[in-house]
Amino acid sequence: MREAYLLFWESNKSEFLIKFVVIISELYELLGRLDQSAHYLVKLANEIPNVHLMAAMFFERAALFFLKMKSYRKFAFFTG
Repeated sequence: MREAYLLFWESNKSEFLIKFVVIISELYELLGRLDQSAHYLVKLANEIPNVHLMAAMFFERAALFFLKMKSYRKFAFFTG
């Protein structure tokens, strides 16, 4: 997974990194690891250059995962 991330990051194209983030997030969600999915979305939302709308969408999706895990403070933080 790290090698794939580095390939996407080195390509310097935001659309590839966005696709990668969505795929990995969905994979973690299917495995029942909502905490890792949420943290991965937050981490990469901060790293995507010049795509503020996508970062906001990643934060919103992470907030939904935090709500499902009953982490209400983190949910409030990422929706506010």
